[in-house]
Amino acid sequence: MALTERSRAALFRGLSDLLDDEEAVGELLGYFPARDADEPASRDVVDARIGGLEARFDALDARIDALDVRMRAGFEIVDARMATGFAEQREAMTSALHAEVRTMTRWAVGTIVAAVGLLVALGIIG
Repeated sequence: MALTERSRAALFRGLSDLLDDEEAVGELLGYFPARDADEPASRDVVDARIGGLEARFDALDARIDALDVRMRAGFEIVDARMATGFAEQREAMTSALHAEVRTMTRWAVGTIVAAVGLLVALGIIG
């Protein structure tokens, strides 16, 4: 509870007479609130405030945990899509490479057969 101006003045006069040090009395009275708004917080008020903060931190922790779960799920989806995409790309490239090798082999065999046929026709071999 705050001291009224009248009470504060009476205490100041009485203590100043006892202590002979007005500065010390002023410092002592400084520890007593001058207004109700200056009243120090009780243990219950502090405990309630701390409890409120703890509840807010718990809620924040829960939100962070939920975000972590969502991010992990998103990473798993991205990983799966990338694996599928890489597999499809590898299969397409392998098919294209096999087709190219078949085409080159046919051209090579056809060229060799034509060259041998030409050499036989010219009478160089045979």
